[in-house]
Amino acid sequence: MKESRYRIIKSILAAAVSVLMLTACNGAGDDVYWEDTLPSAAVRTEAEIVIITEDTPPPISIEMPETTTVSAETRDTELATTTTTVTVPTTTVTTTAVPDSSSDTSISTVSGVPTVVLPEFTSPTTTGVSATKVTTGTSETKPSASVDTAHVSELTGETLTEAESHEFSVRHTTMTYDPEATSLSLETGSNGEGDVPYVFNDPIQAPYCAGTLEGDKKKAYDLMVKAMKKQSSRVSFPDGVDITAEDYCELYQMIYNSEHTIYYIDTQMKYTTNVKTNRIVSAELCYIYTADEVNSMQKKIDAAADKIKNGITENMTEYDIVKHFFDNLVMGCVYDLEAENCRDLYGCLVNGRAVCGGYAKSFSYLCDSVGIQSLTITGDFDGTPHMWNMVQIGGDWYHIDVTAGVVSNTDEPYIRYDYFCVTDEISGRTHVVYDQPYTYPEAKADKYNYYVYNNLVAHTVDEAVELVNMGILSAAESGSHVIQIACATDEVFEDTVYALFDKTQAKALILYENAFSKAAKKYNRESIVYNQEKDTRVIKLFLDYLD
Repeated sequence: MKESRYRIIKSILAAAVSVLMLTACNGAGDDVYWEDTLPSAAVRTEAEIVIITEDTPPPISIEMPETTTVSAETRDTELATTTTTVTVPTTTVTTTAVPDSSSDTSISTVSGVPTVVLPEFTSPTTTGVSATKVTTGTSETKPSASVDTAHVSELTGETLTEAESHEFSVRHTTMTYDPEATSLSLETGSNGEGDVPYVFNDPIQAPYCAGTLEGDKKKAYDLMVKAMKKQSSRVSFPDGVDITAEDYCELYQMIYNSEHTIYYIDTQMKYTTNVKTNRIVSAELCYIYTADEVNSMQKKIDAAADKIKNGITENMTEYDIVKHFFDNLVMGCVYDLEAENCRDLYGCLVNGRAVCGGYAKSFSYLCDSVGIQSLTITGDFDGTPHMWNMVQIGGDWYHIDVTAGVVSNTDEPYIRYDYFCVTDEISGRTHVVYDQPYTYPEAKADKYNYYVYNNLVAHTVDEAVELVNMGILSAAESGSHVIQIACATDEVFEDTVYALFDKTQAKALILYENAFSKAAKKYNRESIVYNQEKDTRVIKLFLDYLD
């Protein structure tokens, strides 16, 4: 009897120890350790693991900050003595000393316009205007301390400060232009000489990432896509398809980011794995819409996409079509983080409200439909999760960020082309690409960059001044409110900003004044609102029309 009770107690203790071991291993979530503690007969069984991924973090919102304003507070009819004030609303202003220009006090001149003396800038933090009296034509005039504004990024709204004590080199140049020039169009596209009208290729059936897969991963990817398109509740992987849980998660993420027509899958992943071989056996597929709902949504997506594609004319080149898609998405969709379907095609194309995921996926969807190669990239923009595209034009790859074309906080809407077909070097200044199980193509060409293609890149300060002058006249003729130019190098960019807006030159004021009489539509020339983006080397000036 005593021996029987001993055996019972021993069995109970053994069972308790086994339960504790299994509980501890299960909590640890370590498949290998868990497998080692199971009875030998259990290693052939299947254990279900559920992994829930978080939604994509909020993407970057593209907003233009408060712009910098250069205004002429007082002037006479000849613009002979001008007091200039820099106003930077809600931004930090740092005052630094400018180089002593006594060794070279020559002033740039424009044909037909009197010489302008060095104007006096006043920090907006100072009450009143403290201007030094100057005399026209004197060679003894010296500028006082200038205001080196801390400009704000047009994308992020963050203050971009120059290194303390940084001094721009002063380059006095002579501005020349033909006041009788009749060619005012800036979008000539002459860099695209030799381009022919685009002939539609067959629609692209699989995204770029799918073409990088081989072997079992490729087989698994195809099985998953096929099942998802049918909205099957489960996908099974036969013995000939050997993938791990890590492989499945990678493939699922690729489909979620790149198979744009499968916008109805959930971010939740459920799969079954063999705990002995660690091989995925099957997966349960979760959807956020029913099959009937998807069919109805897809019809509306197709109709919205067709409306955009109907704007393609027979003479459009590959570049023209890419720009057509870009422009339509920028102007036809509002950035809205709270909108329903903001990360997919439906939100962008149908509802007209989306975030970066919706913009990027819609752009690739449109390109795919006409046979233009493109892809989506996940990464971040200045530390914030973001999605953008790469597109292939003329055989070369370019970065293109549709979301960056959206400017939502200006009185007059316009399309921002800072990131329209840029190189790895330009994109990499602000965009960081997340690691992927495949490699993205290189983007080194610049032929189809918006500014290069339309001859809006300045290689010298003189060229920049000429482009701005042409831009004023062209904008006034078309009624556009923005003039956009780019600089070829960082040095040219810095020197151009200095020449156009710094107190020692302020050539932008002269250009506004000089072009006024020839402008088809009159604008306010008492102030100049501009924006500079050092990362892309783009400068924008905004015209404020009088009527």
